[in-house]
Amino acid sequence: MKNTPFILLLLFVLLSFVHSSAALKQFTASPNTDVATIDEQVTITATIISDKEIKNITGPSLPAAEFYTILRTGRNQQQSTSVQIINGKMTQSINISYIFTYTLALKKIGVFTVPGLLFSHEGKTYSTRPFNITVTKVGKQEVKVAVRADKKELFVSEQGILTVEILKTVNAPVELTNDGFVSAISHIEETFGKNFSINRLFRDKVSQSQKQIDGQVYQVFSLSFSIIPLNSGTYTLQSIPFQYHELKRSGSRRDPFSDFFGDSFFGGGINRTSKVAYSNKLNVTVNALPPSPADFSGAVGAFSLSAKVNEHTVSAGEAVTLSINLRGTTRPGNLKDITLSDMSDFEIFTPEKHTSVDTSAQGISTTKRYKYLVIPKEEGDKTIPSIQWVYFNPKLKEYKTLSTSPIQITVTKGKTGSKRQTRYLTQSDIQELGQDIRYIKTSTVLKNQSHVPYKNSLFFILYPLPFLIAVFAFLYRIQATILKKDPMLQLKKQAFQKAKKEASALKKSFLEKIPDNALSRIAEIIENYISHRFGFNASGKTLEELKEELVKRDIEQSVSDSIIPFFEKLDSYRFSGVTPDNTLCNELLDTSCRIIEGLESRGKKR
Repeated sequence: MKNTPFILLLLFVLLSFVHSSAALKQFTASPNTDVATIDEQVTITATIISDKEIKNITGPSLPAAEFYTILRTGRNQQQSTSVQIINGKMTQSINISYIFTYTLALKKIGVFTVPGLLFSHEGKTYSTRPFNITVTKVGKQEVKVAVRADKKELFVSEQGILTVEILKTVNAPVELTNDGFVSAISHIEETFGKNFSINRLFRDKVSQSQKQIDGQVYQVFSLSFSIIPLNSGTYTLQSIPFQYHELKRSGSRRDPFSDFFGDSFFGGGINRTSKVAYSNKLNVTVNALPPSPADFSGAVGAFSLSAKVNEHTVSAGEAVTLSINLRGTTRPGNLKDITLSDMSDFEIFTPEKHTSVDTSAQGISTTKRYKYLVIPKEEGDKTIPSIQWVYFNPKLKEYKTLSTSPIQITVTKGKTGSKRQTRYLTQSDIQELGQDIRYIKTSTVLKNQSHVPYKNSLFFILYPLPFLIAVFAFLYRIQATILKKDPMLQLKKQAFQKAKKEASALKKSFLEKIPDNALSRIAEIIENYISHRFGFNASGKTLEELKEELVKRDIEQSVSDSIIPFFEKLDSYRFSGVTPDNTLCNELLDTSCRIIEGLESRGKKR
């Protein structure tokens, strides 16, 4: 009996260990249906029942199969307690259920076997029984998805148009979902985003039209993208899944009052069944450019170049404004700056540059405008030589050179004669200037003043005032000159106040009526702010390119990362076709204002 305490302690430890180990009571998996059409979604529910909580539980693994795609997964947890009294003895049982759901999109017609799900727990692997699903064809397809490209063969850096059409039978009992559009857009951008520069060509809402196919009228929702390949090769856009709802009226009878009181007044209602429509696959072949000349600009597409001056006859020493316009079917990053030819007869100043991007259903076109201030150095007939720009024409499959006509300028004799213009005074100029100075002599006699002004306190207050005014006027003039020469600096300084003013005006308009383009105006406010504040065009950028540009300008990674979810959320509402309400518009506008304030504070620190 001396070892009794030790034995009791050992039994207590063993019982505690057994109690701490969760026993797996049940592991099952079953589908919501074993017969479905190819456009339907099937949900598999896996249930794990244990007598104790399983910490850090991970969902069972569903093996991959060629006839389905996993769209999404879900998880839920339930707990139940039961008490039984048998022969006066009470027993308590605790069951904790872990429920995992897997939503599948079916891809093939036939009878297929879903393999058993696997779950690992405490070194053991459990498996459910496999089960069969019969996939049949659709009797009448109410929703179709088609994807096409205007060119199936492109050159590197050549722009193409990718169009996705969602076709819905007119008056069909189906509902297109916001998630369906967002998922389709994400699928395209994720699939082609690695090898193409992708830009959306739609802004406010998805464009709608009607089309007749095989005698059936469809309502067509179109999404267009500009795609510019970055690398050569053959790329495949896999079938795009588009999720929608099939609507069915519940209830056994049609109530005559349902149209007046609503479907659910007498127990009826609308049941929504999730379905998926798939698009065709699309292959795009990208060819490498042939060997290029040394002065190739790197641009591919269709381009135009023009140049002009504001005056063809000027006096020596006067300035001439040389305006150059370059326009092409590409994004701004692919349109490099021009290079002037030799202009030794002119003094050339740094040009003003303006870049504008036009986005339409035909794609992206970029225009760059240059304004050079040039001053002829001496009188005579001077020539601004031809400006040349080399690009690749994908239709002709060869390199082309754009050239402007030489511009003739007649320089007449000015006040300074025919001498070459310099930016400093020579010794002869100083002597000539000295001869023009005449001193003014007066016979005024100063009288002694009995009052001493510097002993007056007001004198010390007013004495520095003219000096301060002069300094302020001098600094103001310098700043005005800088802003006049550099309008981008002026836009940068006014970007924050302009964004606040536009946001305030938009918020006031919400009190009366939500405009149709409310979400577009919110996007324009923050895009215009970023463009003006940080000196690059934000409206023509993808989300990844926008993030990279902000990081290049020393904006913290965390700040740039926070902007991406906002734009994704904003785009999900803009392209859904749903009219936003007052609460949603105010929430999105307030969020955009907070983002702008955060960028402004980071910009000032930078």
